[in-house]
Amino acid sequence: MKARSADEQNRLHPLLQGLPDALLRGLEDCSVQSRFASGEIICQTGRPATRILLLQEGRVSLEVDVGDGHGTEVGLLGPGDFVGCPWFGEAHKWTFTARILGDVSVQSIIAMRLQRLFEASPEHGREFALRLARGMDEQLAEARNQIARVSRLALESQVMALETFAGDAGGQED
Repeated sequence: MKARSADEQNRLHPLLQGLPDALLRGLEDCSVQSRFASGEIICQTGRPATRILLLQEGRVSLEVDVGDGHGTEVGLLGPGDFVGCPWFGEAHKWTFTARILGDVSVQSIIAMRLQRLFEASPEHGREFALRLARGMDEQLAEARNQIARVSRLALESQVMALETFAGDAGGQED
């Protein structure tokens, strides 16, 4: 089978760019293309985590339940990001909910198919697992940066409110 052109490689999801053609063909056999509409839930806390979703178009809100039964957004993902990393050989559950914002296109890699591919070709499994780990590390670093930015803004807002209050209280007469 012929190798992919540079243009074809560049159109791939960033997680897949540069992978050997044999591995890409195997991943295609493990995948399905899907489209989702705004408001749909593609992963829900407590449900089985059975796939990896490679975001190609659109945005996805990651939400966690903070105890009030409602989801609180903790992240926003877009094209080039991915959702999920199932663990092979065991049943795992999503620890967050992913809600579609606008129309979204994804490549869903089915975990059981992926496991069979990697059992037949362990070297491909190692290579892809390393890609997933690096991708997850990058996404977690961005999440930490986002949390730091939000925390800094919240702190600055509180300081301004306290300064305003202190200025108002200082000008009052007894």
